[in-house]
Amino acid sequence: MSQKNDKTTGVYKTIVTVEVLSDKPLTDESLETIAEQSMTGDWSKNMKIGESVELSKDEVETECAKHGSDVSFFLLDDKK
Repeated sequence: MSQKNDKTTGVYKTIVTVEVLSDKPLTDESLETIAEQSMTGDWSKNMKIGESVELSKDEVETECAKHGSDVSFFLLDDKK
């Protein structure tokens, strides 16, 4: 289910939780590695996708800053 803010941006924030059972502690493995190891049978994973919430332009800017991403990636100024 998604929640809409007053100003439509078409950019959503979704929290995805991945729980992994493995034969070693995980430290800095990528999502790609976790997916690969889970599909080949070496690890077991359980994934939960939380609610998606559409962000306002200010929220997109804040969240991009937290991620170290450039907000221009979403082309917000081109959306009307």
